[in-house]
Amino acid sequence: MTKLFDRTFGTSTEDAVSDMDILEKIGLLQQFVKPHHLDIPKVLHNEASWLDPCPEVSSEVASEEVAVHLRARAQRHNTAEMV
Repeated sequence: MTKLFDRTFGTSTEDAVSDMDILEKIGLLQQFVKPHHLDIPKVLHNEASWLDPCPEVSSEVASEEVAVHLRARAQRHNTAEMV
């Protein structure tokens, strides 16, 4: 079952590399951009909330990758049925 899961929902090498690049850029932006650089009221200047969006972003990216992968698989399956 785990092999099937990895093949179905696993990320490709290109996706993993681009995800790591994006996470690195997000980390650099978190070090550089501070709340006072933006139009955010002082009441909402809570840097702790800025430091932990990476898991949420990662899960959103992962769920989008799964959706794209499943759509591509369904399209390949439909094309194979037509032949």
